[in-house]
Amino acid sequence: MLVALIAVVLVPMCLMYAGPAYMNADTPLLTVMSLQRLTLFIWGQNRLINLVPLLARPVPWPDTNLAVQIFLFGAGFIGLVALFGCIMARLVMRSERRLDAWLCFVALLFTFFAIASRYAVHVFVTEGQPYGLSGLLMGGGLVAVLRPARLSALTITAAAVAMWLGGGLNPSLVLLTSVVCVIAFIFWREVRRQAILAFVLSVLACGSWLLIGMRFPGPSYGEFALTDVWANLNGAWRSLGLGFARGPLLAGATLSTAAALFIATRPLFGVRPRWLLIVLCAGVALVWFGLFAENAWVAANGWHFRYFYPVTFAAMLVLTAPIMVLLIGCRTSVRAAALVVLLAACPVLLVAPWRSLDSFPMFDHVARFVAEAQRLDVSLVAGSYWSVYPTVFILDRHGFAFGIEEDRAPSNRANILREIGRIESHGERARSLCVDAAVGRCLEQAKSITGRAWRVAAQSCDADCTLIEIADAPR
Repeated sequence: MLVALIAVVLVPMCLMYAGPAYMNADTPLLTVMSLQRLTLFIWGQNRLINLVPLLARPVPWPDTNLAVQIFLFGAGFIGLVALFGCIMARLVMRSERRLDAWLCFVALLFTFFAIASRYAVHVFVTEGQPYGLSGLLMGGGLVAVLRPARLSALTITAAAVAMWLGGGLNPSLVLLTSVVCVIAFIFWREVRRQAILAFVLSVLACGSWLLIGMRFPGPSYGEFALTDVWANLNGAWRSLGLGFARGPLLAGATLSTAAALFIATRPLFGVRPRWLLIVLCAGVALVWFGLFAENAWVAANGWHFRYFYPVTFAAMLVLTAPIMVLLIGCRTSVRAAALVVLLAACPVLLVAPWRSLDSFPMFDHVARFVAEAQRLDVSLVAGSYWSVYPTVFILDRHGFAFGIEEDRAPSNRANILREIGRIESHGERARSLCVDAAVGRCLEQAKSITGRAWRVAAQSCDADCTLIEIADAPR
């Protein structure tokens, strides 16, 4: 509950801190899907189940629906950091004190906000990416199973469900869970049976979703191109840099190195961390980076740093661990004071003016399209994906509007045809705005989605857009 309370405070601050500059159509699309047509996967893809849009579906107001989804995604990320902090305290720092678990969590959270770029804060917390929530569910399931205590049927069932949902949100987690289970099997004899069970559950969880995804149309995510290895690594390295604030990252590395050198001169300092686990974590992140730099889907998307999220968590651990050794070796009052200071510093790092959603650049850009759609009584929007769905999102406040672009609209075709039928039942031609795209492209989009020919309408659009309509008479 306390972690959830921290999320209640920090997630909206993250939205105001990074969202205005970086929010794009991928985020309001989640609300459009939630309210118009909820599918198993994101429209046009066969991965990353729509769990959060499903949970937000009972909320019929677009702005509130979007806020609920952003909070769930953001709280999932903060919850994952909390879980990571507990594991760090227990396994790396060898401490079972609750205060130390809280201290590791808050230190990791502070480190993330300190070294992450604004763009990375948006991507991991408020954009709607499932990496945090998927890791929390999968990690929670692993922690529940990987315990020396005897496991009840209820515990195994709850862990299996959590891991299954986590695997649906991100099937690539099977690679990380496999490594965790192998390490647990090798180093902790008392949990070897549990490690085998956890491995089986994670493979079933992720594998089942990979099989389900094969039944849906979508791109291939498992292809690796090894023809230009160094160019891929170089591209991934440069993209990874966009996820970090270089000045704070360098300062954190310097401080962490100084702490490590200080500890090395005092072998009997009082805390004996498992440095091997830190090395293993860094090694896994390095292998992940090298592997996915060669992935064809990742390369096609510019090696976006979100695909290398284990590197971000490894950096947080490596930078935080030496300082935690020093703090955990201090008396309780010092640790408690450090906890309060670090927790209070997190919102300080995120201070930004509070803004209305409509003032975000993405929504401000489409305000003129929204005004034209309302003036012309148009409920269809064609053109650039990046402008279509922000426009549709705002129009949905007053009744459903529909995008008819080529990337996502095919999955909503039944609703689009139903809307066209409703318009034509009144003896009118269905019309659509064409926004931020050449009119020829909009005409092709509309024809592809509806199966009918479209033309430029005689009536003009006054907001740097074009009005198109179905060419034949209403049916």
